[in-house]
Amino acid sequence: MIGGRDSNAAPRVGRPALLLTAVAAQILAGPPPRGESWLSALAARVPDEGVPLGRLAVPLGLSRAPTLIDWLPASARSLAEVGLLAASFDVVGCDRTAARIERLLEAGRAAEAAALLPELRGEPAEPAADIPDDASPPGDAPDSHAVASETIAALARRPQRYVAPWLSYGLLGLRGTMPLSLRPVWQAALSWRSPLARRWTSARAAPTVRTLSDGAAAAASVALAPLLGSSAAETWRAVASAHSEPEIAAMAALLDRSLVVDGEPVNDQAAPAGPEDVRRARRIAWAIAAAAACASVGLIFATRLLRRIGLHL
Repeated sequence: MIGGRDSNAAPRVGRPALLLTAVAAQILAGPPPRGESWLSALAARVPDEGVPLGRLAVPLGLSRAPTLIDWLPASARSLAEVGLLAASFDVVGCDRTAARIERLLEAGRAAEAAALLPELRGEPAEPAADIPDDASPPGDAPDSHAVASETIAALARRPQRYVAPWLSYGLLGLRGTMPLSLRPVWQAALSWRSPLARRWTSARAAPTVRTLSDGAAAAASVALAPLLGSSAAETWRAVASAHSEPEIAAMAALLDRSLVVDGEPVNDQAAPAGPEDVRRARRIAWAIAAAAACASVGLIFATRLLRRIGLHL
């Protein structure tokens, strides 16, 4: 049943308020140190060696958390649910790293900006060496257009970090959010760290999450195009003609800029993207995040309506 005690919704605070509070809490608390959520960051801390049952204590405890918090008082249950939900997604980390890259590109420090690209993708970034102001750029120095393109592409892929947790929470409550969010924690606890094991355990969940997130981002881009000074029809044509990653094609269409992503041109008939377009892409990414939050809240109210007319999910 959706919406009652079984869905971890505190009686005095509804799930819409809890979801929005979790988003605000993460914005205030800051992004996870690495990965796509605080739970994935926790997975990186699970030791490779040790007693197997000891390694399984963390994922087992977290998997039972939605049931255990039902026994807490209403106010404590709300706080616990907000904390677990906020740990299951990342809506702010990509934006803050993109802002740092934007400032470096505007200062002409493309090499230092390129060094932040792994961090932008959720990987640990290697520290960049200080470059003297009067130093001449090396022949293989990264191109600012390429760095800006990769930054904008990462911002377009940003919904992969939050859409699935938000929509699953809107539909099923905390019990719908935790299984996917705990996947990296289980992988780390079971020592499935090899590339083969990661591909095997991600073969079912990861493509589904990506498809859902990319589709939601592309749909939000088309819907928001008139508000963002673009054409919904042109954005839709860009999405429909994209062979892969429609969210990147939609972002390029909204910016009216060409990108080079993984060596492939996107919207190549437009002017090349520059540092100033990273700022515009950040604003678009926040608009898409707001639309996704509204959709998740709307999903909660839709499930309540279905419950009132006798349909239970």
